[in-house]
Amino acid sequence: MTQQLHDYPRKLTFFGEPSEQQSLLESKLLDATELEYAIKRFDSLKKLKSIELPQFCHAVILEIRGAVALEQEVIRWVGELQSPVALICLCRDFRQMLEQHQDDLHLIDEIVVPEALRPDEFAVRLSHAIRKCRAEQELLQDQELLTTLMDHVPDSIYFKDRDCRFIRVNAAKAKKHQQRAETMIGQSDFDYFTEERARPAYEEEQRIMRSGEPVLGEIQKLTFEDGRVGWVNTSKLPLQDKFGRVVGTMGISRDITAQKEGERDQDLLNELLDNIPDAIYFKDKKSRFIRVNRSMAEKYGQRLESLVGKSDFDLFTEEHARSSFNDERVIMSTGKPIIGKIEKETLEDGRTHWVNTTKVPLHDKSGEIIGTMGISRDVTEQTDNELQLKAAREKLNGNP
Repeated sequence: MTQQLHDYPRKLTFFGEPSEQQSLLESKLLDATELEYAIKRFDSLKKLKSIELPQFCHAVILEIRGAVALEQEVIRWVGELQSPVALICLCRDFRQMLEQHQDDLHLIDEIVVPEALRPDEFAVRLSHAIRKCRAEQELLQDQELLTTLMDHVPDSIYFKDRDCRFIRVNAAKAKKHQQRAETMIGQSDFDYFTEERARPAYEEEQRIMRSGEPVLGEIQKLTFEDGRVGWVNTSKLPLQDKFGRVVGTMGISRDITAQKEGERDQDLLNELLDNIPDAIYFKDKKSRFIRVNRSMAEKYGQRLESLVGKSDFDLFTEEHARSSFNDERVIMSTGKPIIGKIEKETLEDGRTHWVNTTKVPLHDKSGEIIGTMGISRDVTEQTDNELQLKAAREKLNGNP
Protein backbone atom coordinates (compact mmCIF):
# COMPACT_ATOMS: atom_id res chain seq x y z
CA MET A 1 0.00 0.00 0.00
CA THR A 2 2.90 2.32 0.73
CA GLN A 3 3.98 2.12 -2.92
CA GLN A 4 0.46 2.90 -4.15
CA LEU A 5 0.16 6.14 -2.22
CA HIS A 6 3.80 7.15 -2.22
CA ASP A 7 3.52 9.12 -5.49
CA TYR A 8 0.75 11.36 -4.18
CA PRO A 9 0.93 14.37 -1.83
CA ARG A 10 -0.44 13.18 1.48
CA LYS A 11 -2.62 16.25 2.12
CA LEU A 12 -6.21 15.64 3.17
CA THR A 13 -9.02 18.05 4.02
CA PHE A 14 -11.81 16.93 6.33
CA PHE A 15 -14.98 19.00 6.14
CA GLY A 16 -17.26 18.78 9.20
CA GLU A 17 -16.96 18.71 12.94
CA PRO A 18 -14.03 16.58 14.28
CA SER A 19 -15.23 13.25 15.57
CA GLU A 20 -13.95 10.05 17.05
CA GLN A 21 -14.73 8.30 13.74
CA GLN A 22 -12.45 10.72 11.89
CA SER A 23 -9.66 10.09 14.36
CA LEU A 24 -10.18 6.37 13.86
CA LEU A 25 -9.89 6.78 10.06
CA GLU A 26 -6.66 8.75 10.48
CA SER A 27 -5.28 5.96 12.65
CA LYS A 28 -6.26 3.40 10.05
CA LEU A 29 -4.44 5.37 7.35
CA LEU A 30 -1.29 5.60 9.44
CA ASP A 31 -1.42 1.92 10.43
CA ALA A 32 -1.94 0.78 6.85
CA THR A 33 0.70 2.92 5.10
CA GLU A 34 3.14 3.98 7.78
CA LEU A 35 3.07 7.43 6.17
CA GLU A 36 2.32 10.79 7.72
CA TYR A 37 -0.60 12.88 6.47
CA ALA A 38 -1.07 16.63 6.57
CA ILE A 39 -4.70 16.93 7.61
CA LYS A 40 -6.69 20.18 7.64
CA ARG A 41 -10.24 20.59 8.87
CA PHE A 42 -12.91 23.03 7.69
CA ASP A 43 -16.43 23.68 8.86
CA SER A 44 -16.99 26.79 6.72
CA LEU A 45 -17.59 26.63 2.99
CA LYS A 46 -16.52 30.25 2.68
CA LYS A 47 -13.09 29.39 4.09
CA LEU A 48 -12.85 26.34 1.83
CA LYS A 49 -13.61 28.48 -1.21
CA SER A 50 -10.96 30.99 -0.22
CA ILE A 51 -8.09 28.58 -0.89
CA GLU A 52 -6.61 27.19 -4.09
CA LEU A 53 -7.90 23.69 -3.50
CA PRO A 54 -5.66 21.77 -5.99
CA GLN A 55 -2.56 23.35 -4.42
CA PHE A 56 -3.85 22.92 -0.90
CA CYS A 57 -4.87 19.28 -0.75
CA HIS A 58 -5.21 16.05 -2.63
CA ALA A 59 -8.62 14.93 -1.40
CA VAL A 60 -11.61 16.41 0.39
CA ILE A 61 -13.24 14.00 2.86
CA LEU A 62 -16.79 15.10 3.57
CA GLU A 63 -18.46 13.88 6.74
CA ILE A 64 -22.21 13.57 6.13
CA ARG A 65 -23.14 11.06 8.86
CA GLY A 66 -24.05 13.86 11.22
CA ALA A 67 -25.88 17.12 10.65
CA VAL A 68 -23.81 19.00 8.08
CA ALA A 69 -26.03 21.74 6.71
CA LEU A 70 -23.65 22.61 3.88
CA GLU A 71 -22.97 19.10 2.63
CA GLN A 72 -24.86 19.55 -0.66
CA GLU A 73 -23.10 22.86 -1.36
CA VAL A 74 -19.72 21.28 -0.59
CA ILE A 75 -20.41 18.32 -2.86
CA ARG A 76 -21.41 20.56 -5.74
CA TRP A 77 -18.63 23.08 -5.28
CA VAL A 78 -15.82 20.49 -5.02
CA GLY A 79 -17.34 18.17 -7.63
CA GLU A 80 -17.90 20.89 -10.22
CA LEU A 81 -14.42 22.37 -9.87
CA GLN A 82 -13.14 19.84 -12.43
CA SER A 83 -9.86 19.65 -10.55
CA PRO A 84 -7.62 16.68 -9.59
CA VAL A 85 -8.91 16.87 -6.00
CA ALA A 86 -10.89 13.74 -5.15
CA LEU A 87 -14.16 14.01 -3.24
CA ILE A 88 -14.81 11.19 -0.70
CA CYS A 89 -18.09 11.11 1.25
CA LEU A 90 -18.40 9.36 4.61
CA CYS A 91 -21.97 8.19 5.09
CA ARG A 92 -24.03 5.91 7.35
CA ASP A 93 -25.07 3.68 4.45
CA PHE A 94 -25.75 3.87 0.72
CA ARG A 95 -29.46 4.40 1.32
CA GLN A 96 -28.58 7.76 2.86
CA MET A 97 -26.72 8.77 -0.30
CA LEU A 98 -29.56 7.73 -2.57
CA GLU A 99 -32.15 9.55 -0.47
CA GLN A 100 -30.23 12.75 0.10
CA HIS A 101 -27.82 13.14 -2.83
CA GLN A 102 -29.14 11.11 -5.74
CA ASP A 103 -28.77 14.05 -8.18
CA ASP A 104 -25.15 14.64 -7.17
CA LEU A 105 -23.73 11.12 -7.10
CA HIS A 106 -21.84 11.74 -10.37
CA LEU A 107 -19.79 14.44 -8.60
CA ILE A 108 -18.50 12.07 -5.89
CA ASP A 109 -15.36 10.01 -6.46
CA GLU A 110 -15.80 7.53 -3.59
CA ILE A 111 -18.53 6.71 -1.07
CA VAL A 112 -17.31 5.16 2.19
CA VAL A 113 -19.21 3.63 5.10
CA PRO A 114 -16.52 3.86 7.81
CA GLU A 115 -18.11 1.30 10.14
CA ALA A 116 -17.95 -1.36 7.41
CA LEU A 117 -14.25 -0.83 6.56
CA ARG A 118 -11.65 -3.52 7.05
CA PRO A 119 -8.44 -2.44 8.83
CA ASP A 120 -6.52 -1.30 5.72
CA GLU A 121 -9.42 -0.70 3.33
CA PHE A 122 -9.72 3.08 3.73
CA ALA A 123 -6.16 3.61 2.50
CA VAL A 124 -6.93 1.47 -0.55
CA ARG A 125 -10.20 3.26 -1.27
CA LEU A 126 -8.56 6.65 -0.81
CA SER A 127 -5.75 5.72 -3.20
CA HIS A 128 -8.24 4.43 -5.75
CA ALA A 129 -10.34 7.62 -5.58
CA ILE A 130 -7.32 9.87 -5.99
CA ARG A 131 -6.01 7.92 -8.97
CA LYS A 132 -9.44 7.77 -10.59
CA CYS A 133 -9.96 11.50 -10.14
CA ARG A 134 -6.58 12.31 -11.65
CA ALA A 135 -7.12 9.98 -14.58
CA GLU A 136 -10.51 11.56 -15.30
CA GLN A 137 -9.06 15.05 -15.16
CA GLU A 138 -6.21 14.09 -17.49
CA LEU A 139 -8.74 12.58 -19.88
CA LEU A 140 -10.89 15.69 -19.67
CA GLN A 141 -7.87 17.87 -20.32
CA ASP A 142 -6.90 15.76 -23.33
CA GLN A 143 -10.44 16.07 -24.66
CA GLU A 144 -10.37 19.85 -24.20
CA LEU A 145 -7.00 20.07 -25.98
CA LEU A 146 -8.32 17.94 -28.83
CA THR A 147 -11.45 20.09 -29.08
CA THR A 148 -9.36 23.27 -29.12
CA LEU A 149 -7.15 21.83 -31.83
CA MET A 150 -10.12 20.58 -33.84
CA ASP A 151 -11.92 23.92 -33.60
CA HIS A 152 -9.02 26.15 -34.57
CA VAL A 153 -6.66 24.30 -36.91
CA PRO A 154 -7.30 25.35 -40.54
CA ASP A 155 -6.72 21.84 -41.89
CA SER A 156 -9.60 19.36 -42.24
CA ILE A 157 -9.52 16.71 -39.49
CA TYR A 158 -11.89 13.75 -39.41
CA PHE A 159 -12.45 10.37 -37.77
CA LYS A 160 -14.36 7.50 -39.42
CA ASP A 161 -15.74 4.13 -38.31
CA ARG A 162 -15.11 0.81 -40.03
CA ASP A 163 -17.81 1.59 -42.60
CA CYS A 164 -15.98 4.84 -43.46
CA ARG A 165 -18.73 6.98 -41.94
CA PHE A 166 -17.76 10.15 -40.09
CA ILE A 167 -17.84 9.89 -36.31
CA ARG A 168 -16.26 13.31 -35.74
CA VAL A 169 -15.13 16.19 -37.96
CA ASN A 170 -13.65 19.56 -37.13
CA ALA A 171 -14.99 23.00 -38.02
CA ALA A 172 -12.68 23.40 -41.01
CA LYS A 173 -13.86 20.10 -42.52
CA ALA A 174 -17.51 21.03 -42.03
CA LYS A 175 -16.97 24.49 -43.52
CA LYS A 176 -15.32 22.96 -46.56
CA HIS A 177 -18.51 21.02 -47.25
CA GLN A 178 -20.73 23.96 -46.27
CA GLN A 179 -22.21 21.91 -43.42
CA ARG A 180 -22.42 21.96 -39.63
CA ALA A 181 -20.09 19.43 -37.99
CA GLU A 182 -22.91 17.53 -36.27
CA THR A 183 -24.85 17.03 -39.52
CA MET A 184 -21.91 15.16 -41.05
CA ILE A 185 -21.88 12.47 -38.33
CA GLY A 186 -22.98 9.14 -39.80
CA GLN A 187 -22.44 10.28 -43.37
CA SER A 188 -19.59 9.37 -45.72
CA ASP A 189 -17.61 10.69 -48.66
CA PHE A 190 -20.34 9.42 -50.97
CA ASP A 191 -22.62 12.14 -49.56
CA TYR A 192 -20.23 14.94 -50.54
CA PHE A 193 -18.05 13.83 -53.44
CA THR A 194 -18.62 12.30 -56.84
CA GLU A 195 -18.33 8.54 -57.25
CA GLU A 196 -15.03 9.16 -59.01
CA ARG A 197 -13.57 10.62 -55.81
CA ALA A 198 -15.53 8.78 -53.08
CA ARG A 199 -14.94 5.22 -54.32
CA PRO A 200 -11.09 5.35 -54.34
CA ALA A 201 -11.13 7.04 -50.91
CA TYR A 202 -13.36 4.30 -49.51
CA GLU A 203 -11.15 1.53 -50.93
CA GLU A 204 -8.02 3.26 -49.64
CA GLU A 205 -9.45 3.48 -46.10
CA GLN A 206 -10.51 -0.17 -46.16
CA ARG A 207 -6.97 -1.07 -47.19
CA ILE A 208 -5.53 1.02 -44.35
CA MET A 209 -7.72 -0.82 -41.83
CA ARG A 210 -6.73 -4.23 -43.20
CA SER A 211 -3.00 -3.58 -43.40
CA GLY A 212 -2.51 -1.05 -40.61
CA GLU A 213 -0.29 0.93 -42.99
CA PRO A 214 -0.93 4.70 -43.11
CA VAL A 215 -1.03 6.96 -46.15
CA LEU A 216 1.16 10.01 -45.58
CA GLY A 217 1.37 13.24 -47.56
CA GLU A 218 -0.56 12.06 -50.60
CA ILE A 219 -1.72 14.69 -53.12
CA GLN A 220 -5.34 14.04 -54.06
CA LYS A 221 -7.86 15.71 -56.35
CA LEU A 222 -11.33 16.42 -54.94
CA THR A 223 -14.41 16.53 -57.15
CA PHE A 224 -17.48 17.76 -55.28
CA GLU A 225 -21.08 16.97 -56.11
CA ASP A 226 -21.75 20.66 -56.81
CA GLY A 227 -19.05 20.71 -59.50
CA ARG A 228 -16.26 22.32 -57.48
CA VAL A 229 -12.74 20.93 -57.84
CA GLY A 230 -10.00 21.12 -55.23
CA TRP A 231 -6.66 19.63 -54.24
CA VAL A 232 -5.48 18.42 -50.83
CA ASN A 233 -2.34 17.06 -49.21
CA THR A 234 -3.80 14.25 -47.11
CA SER A 235 -2.59 11.77 -44.50
CA LYS A 236 -4.71 8.87 -43.19
CA LEU A 237 -3.98 6.46 -40.35
CA PRO A 238 -5.74 3.49 -38.76
CA LEU A 239 -7.86 4.44 -35.73
CA GLN A 240 -7.37 2.08 -32.77
CA ASP A 241 -9.25 1.57 -29.51
CA LYS A 242 -7.52 1.17 -26.14
CA PHE A 243 -6.99 -2.53 -26.82
CA GLY A 244 -5.12 -1.85 -30.07
CA ARG A 245 -7.97 -3.02 -32.29
CA VAL A 246 -8.51 -1.09 -35.53
CA VAL A 247 -11.95 0.51 -35.35
CA GLY A 248 -11.74 2.97 -38.21
CA THR A 249 -9.51 5.62 -39.73
CA MET A 250 -8.52 9.18 -38.98
CA GLY A 251 -7.16 11.74 -41.37
CA ILE A 252 -5.97 15.29 -41.86
CA SER A 253 -6.11 17.14 -45.16
CA ARG A 254 -4.52 20.47 -46.04
CA ASP A 255 -6.11 22.42 -48.88
CA ILE A 256 -3.52 23.13 -51.57
CA THR A 257 -5.93 24.22 -54.27
CA ALA A 258 -4.38 27.69 -54.47
CA GLN A 259 -0.92 26.16 -54.62
CA LYS A 260 -1.96 23.80 -57.42
CA GLU A 261 -3.59 26.66 -59.30
CA GLY A 262 -0.41 28.65 -58.78
CA GLU A 263 1.60 25.76 -60.20
CA ARG A 264 -0.76 25.67 -63.17
CA ASP A 265 -0.32 29.41 -63.70
CA GLN A 266 3.44 28.93 -63.37
CA ASP A 267 3.33 26.22 -66.02
CA LEU A 268 1.36 28.50 -68.33
CA LEU A 269 3.83 31.33 -67.75
CA ASN A 270 6.77 29.03 -68.46
CA GLU A 271 5.07 27.82 -71.63
CA LEU A 272 4.57 31.41 -72.74
CA LEU A 273 8.11 32.48 -71.92
CA ASP A 274 9.66 29.45 -73.58
CA ASN A 275 7.82 29.78 -76.86
CA ILE A 276 7.03 33.42 -77.61
CA PRO A 277 9.58 34.89 -80.09
CA ASP A 278 9.63 38.33 -78.44
CA ALA A 279 12.12 39.20 -75.70
CA ILE A 280 10.40 39.25 -72.28
CA TYR A 281 12.13 40.38 -69.11
CA PHE A 282 11.46 41.32 -65.49
CA LYS A 283 13.64 43.72 -63.52
CA ASP A 284 14.00 44.77 -59.88
CA LYS A 285 13.98 48.34 -58.56
CA LYS A 286 17.64 48.74 -59.56
CA SER A 287 16.80 47.68 -63.13
CA ARG A 288 18.62 44.37 -62.78
CA PHE A 289 17.17 41.34 -64.52
CA ILE A 290 15.35 38.92 -62.20
CA ARG A 291 14.02 36.74 -65.02
CA VAL A 292 14.23 36.67 -68.83
CA ASN A 293 12.78 34.34 -71.43
CA ARG A 294 14.58 32.04 -73.79
CA SER A 295 14.20 34.31 -76.84
CA MET A 296 15.92 37.20 -75.07
CA ALA A 297 18.84 35.05 -73.91
CA GLU A 298 19.32 33.63 -77.42
CA LYS A 299 19.06 37.09 -79.01
CA TYR A 300 21.98 38.37 -76.97
CA GLY A 301 23.99 35.11 -77.01
CA GLN A 302 23.59 34.49 -73.28
CA ARG A 303 22.42 31.68 -71.01
CA LEU A 304 19.16 32.29 -69.16
CA GLU A 305 20.68 32.06 -65.70
CA SER A 306 23.71 34.20 -66.62
CA LEU A 307 21.52 37.26 -67.24
CA VAL A 308 19.95 37.21 -63.75
CA GLY A 309 21.44 40.03 -61.66
CA LYS A 310 22.80 41.88 -64.69
CA SER A 311 21.43 45.07 -66.24
CA ASP A 312 21.33 46.82 -69.62
CA PHE A 313 24.76 48.29 -68.83
CA ASP A 314 26.19 44.75 -69.17
CA LEU A 315 24.68 44.29 -72.66
CA PHE A 316 24.46 47.67 -74.37
CA THR A 317 26.50 50.80 -74.85
CA GLU A 318 26.25 53.56 -72.24
CA GLU A 319 24.05 55.65 -74.51
CA HIS A 320 21.29 53.05 -74.88
CA ALA A 321 21.61 51.60 -71.36
CA ARG A 322 21.34 55.05 -69.76
CA SER A 323 18.23 55.92 -71.80
CA SER A 324 16.58 52.62 -70.85
CA PHE A 325 17.52 53.05 -67.18
CA ASN A 326 16.01 56.55 -67.09
CA ASP A 327 12.78 55.32 -68.71
CA GLU A 328 12.44 52.67 -66.00
CA ARG A 329 13.04 55.24 -63.24
CA VAL A 330 10.11 57.25 -64.55
CA ILE A 331 7.87 54.17 -64.83
CA MET A 332 8.54 53.16 -61.23
CA SER A 333 8.09 56.68 -59.83
CA THR A 334 4.89 57.50 -61.75
CA GLY A 335 3.38 54.03 -62.30
CA LYS A 336 2.77 54.96 -65.95
CA PRO A 337 3.83 52.47 -68.64
CA ILE A 338 5.66 53.07 -71.91
CA ILE A 339 3.74 51.50 -74.79
CA GLY A 340 5.17 50.66 -78.25
CA LYS A 341 8.32 52.78 -78.13
CA ILE A 342 10.61 52.30 -81.16
CA GLU A 343 14.20 52.41 -79.98
CA LYS A 344 17.63 51.54 -81.26
CA GLU A 345 19.69 49.05 -79.29
CA THR A 346 23.45 49.34 -79.65
CA LEU A 347 25.33 46.34 -78.28
CA GLU A 348 28.84 46.45 -76.84
CA ASP A 349 30.16 44.41 -79.79
CA GLY A 350 28.89 47.02 -82.27
CA ARG A 351 25.75 45.26 -83.49
CA THR A 352 22.53 47.25 -83.60
CA HIS A 353 18.87 46.31 -83.38
CA TRP A 354 15.62 48.15 -83.62
CA VAL A 355 12.89 47.08 -81.22
CA ASN A 356 9.28 47.95 -80.43
CA THR A 357 9.30 48.07 -76.63
CA THR A 358 6.54 48.11 -74.05
CA LYS A 359 7.43 48.48 -70.38
CA VAL A 360 5.07 48.49 -67.39
CA PRO A 361 5.50 48.67 -63.61
CA LEU A 362 5.92 45.33 -61.75
CA HIS A 363 3.82 45.06 -58.57
CA ASP A 364 3.90 42.71 -55.57
CA LYS A 365 0.75 41.21 -54.00
CA SER A 366 0.13 44.35 -51.96
CA GLY A 367 0.23 46.55 -55.06
CA GLU A 368 3.61 48.11 -54.31
CA ILE A 369 5.86 48.72 -57.31
CA ILE A 370 8.93 46.51 -57.02
CA GLY A 371 10.39 46.85 -60.52
CA THR A 372 9.46 46.74 -64.17
CA MET A 373 8.60 44.17 -66.80
CA GLY A 374 8.84 44.53 -70.53
CA ILE A 375 8.45 42.93 -73.91
CA SER A 376 10.51 43.89 -76.95
CA ARG A 377 9.73 42.84 -80.51
CA ASP A 378 12.57 42.95 -83.03
CA VAL A 379 11.61 45.35 -85.88
CA THR A 380 15.09 45.74 -87.31
CA GLU A 381 14.18 44.60 -90.82
CA GLN A 382 11.03 46.69 -90.92
CA THR A 383 12.79 49.78 -89.58
CA ASP A 384 15.78 49.37 -91.93
CA ASN A 385 13.36 49.14 -94.88
CA GLU A 386 11.55 52.26 -93.73
CA LEU A 387 14.84 54.15 -93.37
CA GLN A 388 15.99 53.04 -96.81
CA LEU A 389 12.64 54.10 -98.31
CA LYS A 390 12.89 57.46 -96.56
CA ALA A 391 16.43 57.98 -97.89
CA ALA A 392 15.34 57.11 -101.45
CA ARG A 393 12.45 59.60 -101.28
CA GLU A 394 14.73 62.32 -100.06
CA LYS A 395 17.20 61.57 -102.88
CA LEU A 396 14.38 61.77 -105.47
CA ASN A 397 13.30 65.10 -104.01
CA GLY A 398 16.81 66.41 -104.52
CA ASN A 399 17.79 66.44 -100.89
CA PRO A 400 21.46 65.56 -100.37
